[in-house]
Amino acid sequence: MAQKGVQVISVEADSLAAEAGLEPGDVILEINGEPVLDQLNYQFLVSQREETLVRWRKPDGREELAELENFGDGLGIDLAADEVKVCKMNCVFCFVHQMPKGFRKSLYLKDEDIRLSFLYGHFSTLSSSNEAELDRIIRERLSPIHVSVHATDPEVRVKLTGNPREGHILRKIDRLLEGGIDVHTQVVLTPGLNDDWVWQKTLDELWERRAFQTTGPRAGQGGVLSLSCVPVGLTAHREGLPEIPEMTRAFAEAWVKRWTPEVRRYTEANGGEPWFL
Repeated sequence: MAQKGVQVISVEADSLAAEAGLEPGDVILEINGEPVLDQLNYQFLVSQREETLVRWRKPDGREELAELENFGDGLGIDLAADEVKVCKMNCVFCFVHQMPKGFRKSLYLKDEDIRLSFLYGHFSTLSSSNEAELDRIIRERLSPIHVSVHATDPEVRVKLTGNPREGHILRKIDRLLEGGIDVHTQVVLTPGLNDDWVWQKTLDELWERRAFQTTGPRAGQGGVLSLSCVPVGLTAHREGLPEIPEMTRAFAEAWVKRWTPEVRRYTEANGGEPWFL
């Protein structure tokens, strides 16, 4: 369920919000006639006009309305933390599924929140990003974001993620790139699942979308800023989970030997900035 408005937890003395009568416990519902989705959306909406029309609800249910001349600046309030969106995937290598029991609850939260991706660099599979959220990312310029690709081949990605509706990750990435959003990407490399031709296909298709292209059909769009290759990590707490090959020392050494020259080549082709990490 989407959260409805954002709750005020403190109001600065002598601020615009205080003068308008906003108090801790109030819930901001709309700004300039648009529903307020969360803290990030609030910051975007209050920055759009010199005068901001705010609608809020008091704890007793009454709604109030005020137009504040803020010239695109904040209103002088602090907001409660947002609800975190959770992941809809069941990746075969999900670290949360491999956690032993008995730790703090936050360690078992499968966050899949594009806001955390933008603000703190959390990687998202985009499984919770529908058309409306993709539009929001573009409109509010939430760039760059960080995307867990794992494989660009649709059939392989479905096998890896366990979600038959999320195989075509490039459709979502291309939508963002066309809207001018830059993307950092990553692959959790799992021997026998997304290495070999799958890895080569993923590498080629993401490199084709690299950032800062000045010629060709992708010139002037957003782009893929980087591709990180992360070795799969397995724990002893995989009861009831799919059996997948371990990342052996021999495999890792061979991989590093094979791809280290390519890392240097991609860096050189990317103007000296690391791209394939």
